[in-house]
Amino acid sequence: MIYVFPALLDACRQVIGSEFRLSSDHARALQPQTNAGDWHVDVQRGSKDFPLVGFIFMIDAFTQDDSATRLVPGTHRWRKTPQDSMQDCRADVEGQQLAYGPAGSLLIFNGSVWDGHGANRTNRPRRSLQGAFIPSGGQAATDFTSRMTPETRRRLGPAAQSVLGLSDQAATETRRARSLSPGQSIVARCPPCLRGACVIGTIRVDGPMATARACGTGDHRRGSGRYGCVHHASARTSGRATPRRSLRSRLEV
Repeated sequence: MIYVFPALLDACRQVIGSEFRLSSDHARALQPQTNAGDWHVDVQRGSKDFPLVGFIFMIDAFTQDDSATRLVPGTHRWRKTPQDSMQDCRADVEGQQLAYGPAGSLLIFNGSVWDGHGANRTNRPRRSLQGAFIPSGGQAATDFTSRMTPETRRRLGPAAQSVLGLSDQAATETRRARSLSPGQSIVARCPPCLRGACVIGTIRVDGPMATARACGTGDHRRGSGRYGCVHHASARTSGRATPRRSLRSRLEV
C-alpha cells in the first residue's frame, strides 16, 4: 500500500508532525490529448487541514515533454493562491519546474505549493495513484471507515491502522462514552457494515433501544430475546456527532 511507504510517512512527520491521517487515496487517469490543468493549491493556510502532504505514484511514466506535473518551488510559503494572483491560471509561472519520472516513481510534495497537471499530448492515458495526508484533527475527504469491511480491517497492519485513524479510535471513543450521562439517548448505526445506512435505532446508555432495524450484513444476532450488534456504531448526543465507539455490550433491544 502506497500510503504506508516509509519515505512518505517520514515526509508527513516533517511537514505535519507526529499526528496525521490519510485524507484521500484514489486512482486518476489523465486522458489523451488533455490540456494542462489550472494552477492551484491543495490546501490554504488557515484551513483545519493545513499543513497537507500530497503524493502521486506514477503508474505510467511522467515525461518532460508531454505529461509531467508542474510545481513552483517555494510557493508553499506564499499566502496568495493562483486564483488570487493570476488572470490565466494555466499560464506558465516564473520558476515553475516539472516533476517527471519513470513508471513506479513516487512524488511527494507540500500541499500548499502551486501545482497543476501538465498536458497529455499522447494517445494513451497517463495513470497514477494520488492522495493526501492531513493533521489528525482535520476532516478527511474520504471516510475510509464506512467503506471498509471487517475482513479488510483485520488485514491491516499497525501503520495502516494508524494513518486510517483506526488504531487510537477505540481509546478515544471509550473516553467519550464514559462522559455520557446515565439515561442519555444516542442514535447508533454500524458504518463498517457497508451495506447501506445501517441505522440501528435510538439507544439509552443505561437502557434498551427504542427501535431496531436489521443490519445490512445480517450480522446482528438474537440472544435472550435481544439483538446485539457485533460491529461498531457511531453516535449522536445532544445533536452533535461523536466518534464511532464500540456498543457491543450496550446495543440491545
